[in-house]
Amino acid sequence: MRLTILLLFAILTTTCYAQLKSFELKGKIGQLNAPAKVYLRYAVQQGPRIDSVTLNKGRFHFSGKIDEPVPASLFLSLDGNPIKWPYDELMIYLDTVPVFVAGADSMHKAKTSGSRINAELQVYDSMMASLRESDAGNNGFIETNRQFILQYPGSLVSVNAIRYMSNIAGTVLAFDSLLHLFSGLDMELRNSRKGQELFQSLERKRKLLPGMTAPDFIQPDSTGKELSLSSLRGQYVLIDFWASWCKPCRADNKELVKIFDRYRNRDFKVLGISIDTKRALWLKAVKDDQLPWLQVSDLLRDNAAAGLYQITGVPTSYLLDPNGVIIAKNLRGKAMEEKLEQVLDPVQNKEQ
Repeated sequence: MRLTILLLFAILTTTCYAQLKSFELKGKIGQLNAPAKVYLRYAVQQGPRIDSVTLNKGRFHFSGKIDEPVPASLFLSLDGNPIKWPYDELMIYLDTVPVFVAGADSMHKAKTSGSRINAELQVYDSMMASLRESDAGNNGFIETNRQFILQYPGSLVSVNAIRYMSNIAGTVLAFDSLLHLFSGLDMELRNSRKGQELFQSLERKRKLLPGMTAPDFIQPDSTGKELSLSSLRGQYVLIDFWASWCKPCRADNKELVKIFDRYRNRDFKVLGISIDTKRALWLKAVKDDQLPWLQVSDLLRDNAAAGLYQITGVPTSYLLDPNGVIIAKNLRGKAMEEKLEQVLDPVQNKEQ
């Protein structure tokens, strides 16, 4: 699963460099030696980072620069090869104070010490483990997160808990509840960079719910001609975010071609938005999959339309009515056909 004006990025980067602090992460996993390695994955303003170190009697050590505590993943690889499924993984926070990790024989069972935020994360993980055992579903997930947030209003873990909840929130009422939870966080946390990023994300996601008018955007099509979403008003439009390298997207294309062929003459359009960065790969996939609908992409790493629509993974799609109002999200296959039969002009249906 995040989504920049270059000038703004440069300003932020310069600011962050001035505020960078050291982090230190030490650990011990049993008595493991080479070829066993530990991989550390995290992200900073300048982009994602992956580092690794070979174990020496189980010991490992990482250090670097961060501007604030950041989420990270530790992976244990017994054969030393790069990260691969199934993962032996531990989620932690890199902190501006030393963090220690200790485990007997695996990473995911290891425990952290030396950092308040990691102690809070362990409380959260324990609550989530109890929830999984109870099989309480989405309601249990929401309530457990809410309890943690109320108990730890000054924790960055609470910021991420609200973000997790926003991934399953599907109504205006649910997002209003999340915004209320956010308002109960400590003021310092609300005003922090992570806090403001969360607030802006919640507001943007709220605007992408059924019943809301889809945000307009302009992107170049495969010939370089600019096309706006609003130019398609008057028809039902499926906005389809995808990529040439996305296997589920390519599989979905086969079904979507059939649906498009069936409904293309009934005020139904598809607008494909590729998050590819290489034009040749994008257009080859369009040709190979024989996609007959409109295609656009700005070919930027941070696709502007994807950022506007808070795309954290593909495929993702939105179905709009002729007024540009969102009526459904992520419909596929039979569910898509049933919805189109429901909303398209009945007179047209009889003519088919």
